[in-house]
Amino acid sequence: GRILTGTMLGMVLAGGAYVSMVDEPIL
Repeated sequence: GRILTGTMLGMVLAGGAYVSMVDEPIL
């Protein structure tokens, strides 16, 4: 469960950072 949880958290954090970087210049 530790690897899966770490992967999911990494995906969420990376996805949030990606969305923030992409959306900020547009907004």
